[in-house]
Parts: sequence; structure tokens; C-alpha cells
Amino acid sequence: MESDFCVIMLIHYDGVHRGFRPHDYLGLYKNKSVRAVGEIAAIIVADASKPDNVKYTVEKGELTGERKELITRAIDDAKRYGYDLRKDSQRYFFVDEFYETDFQKKSKYPPRGSRVFDLTEVLGRQDIPNAQQLADLLRQKTWE
Repeated sequence: MESDFCVIMLIHYDGVHRGFRPHDYLGLYKNKSVRAVGEIAAIIVADASKPDNVKYTVEKGELTGERKELITRAIDDAKRYGYDLRKDSQRYFFVDEFYETDFQKKSKYPPRGSRVFDLTEVLGRQDIPNAQQLADLLRQKTWE
């Protein structure tokens, strides 16, 4: 199967004012299906309201120079799309590697906002495999 994904590291952000439940995996959604899944390596909250003194809070993983640079680039890049990530603190999620899957949504309506799945419920088992095995198992499942 040829992959449409060529991601070395992904950074995703979401405002800290939004609801948040701790989770271990991040999925990429397109055309009524989660198309890729990866394990979250780090979660870092950045308050960039004072550009000369960004305040970082590590919730998972490590704060590295590379991650700081990616956060800075995300803040700068967001301006091109009309977003001001300095206005409010943002939670940044880092994933080192994604695995292709096809976890399809059954209904015709796309989801609104983020969606959190209880993988023990989806998979019907208590142990959650590694991200690559999870991607394989999700191909056999659907969601509402």
C-alpha cells in the first residue's frame, strides 16, 4: 500500500482553554477517516504572550531545543493563516512517527473539533499495543 504520509515529526497545537483529557496517541483525520496514528512523545504548554520570555510547562516528555524551535516556527507560521498563538497559551503535541491506518467514520457527517476515543473500548481489550500494531487493528474498526 502506497502511503500519502511523509512525516518526520509532527507538532499539533490546541488552546489550553479548551477541554483536555490526557491521552497517548494522536490521529490524523481526512475524508471521514483517521488516516494515520502515532504515539505522543511530548506535550508542552507554551505561553508566548511575552515574545522575549516564552514560558514552557512540560506535561509529558522532554523540552528540547528542537521542540522549542518547532514551537517558535508554529507560532510564526500560524500568522500566515490568521491565527495568533501568542494571544493565549497553547498545548503542543509532538509525535515522532505516524503509521498509516483507515479508521472510518460510519455516519456521513464530519466530526466537529477534537475527538477522544477510549481505545480499550474500540479494540475490545485492556492492553493497548504499540502504535504500528494499533494502526493495523484500527483498519478493522469503524466509529460513529
